[in-house]
Amino acid sequence: MFVKTCFEFLWKGIAIGALNLISLMIGGAALKSLGLTFPEVKNDPAFILLIMFLSGFMISVIGGIIVKHLKLSKLGTFMALFLMLFLNSLTQMMEALVFAPGIVSWDVVPAIYGQQCIMYLFISAGIAFLFRFDSRIREDFRTYRRSWAGWLWRILAGSGSYVLFYYVFGSINAMLFTGEYYRAQINGLRLPSSFEILTLEPVRGILLVLSVLPVILNLHVSIKKRMIIVGTALFIIGGLLPMIQQINTLPAVLLVASTVEMFFQFFLTGVVATYILLFKQAEKV
Repeated sequence: MFVKTCFEFLWKGIAIGALNLISLMIGGAALKSLGLTFPEVKNDPAFILLIMFLSGFMISVIGGIIVKHLKLSKLGTFMALFLMLFLNSLTQMMEALVFAPGIVSWDVVPAIYGQQCIMYLFISAGIAFLFRFDSRIREDFRTYRRSWAGWLWRILAGSGSYVLFYYVFGSINAMLFTGEYYRAQINGLRLPSSFEILTLEPVRGILLVLSVLPVILNLHVSIKKRMIIVGTALFIIGGLLPMIQQINTLPAVLLVASTVEMFFQFFLTGVVATYILLFKQAEKV
């Protein structure tokens, strides 16, 4: 069974990786025909294709794990996956504009984000089509009904946990490793003001929690497993993949230190947000 499952994830991951490359080319060609401006390509095209293939493969693995425990229709599954990828991509774009204006500027945002949305449409559809809910799962599952106020404070509390983890682990990383790179504005990096950070990160936190809300509420696994799955998904999509895509752009020390920082930020945010959103005091159906 284990070998069969590994083989399934392997060939489906390869298929989604290839689909990601196809969508990359289709999206790029379509947006260029509309006259949108893309950033200058400084990396080897073969390297870019490899990274994008690996990105699609990794999204397929975590997406497949989610789908196998997500009891929704194919359309519902597609929408949940696309929302997760779409909003995470938006948070990454927001941070890049503030922290790396030398890499991502406003004039290329429509092209970059448009291309990412096209890619995520293809990937979400591919994962929803290839993977399916495992009907053999017999774990306890509860649905929750709450007032708008009940949901609102939980979403805000979950996003607040991200801001807390961002501040704690970001400060540690800045003191030990990354601060000098941002202060020196190496490779297009920039150290924003405290006001900019305090304005940006709460908004990103809310978007991150909203991105995984349908997944959290529809995973047919125990709360502990939901916490782990959601935390891992946020880290891979919001932390690991952006760092992998900057391998040839940023210094190795910055990449490694930032990846470790993002693990604690995103994984713990997923764990805490899931716990808060599912915490008691709800009508069980």
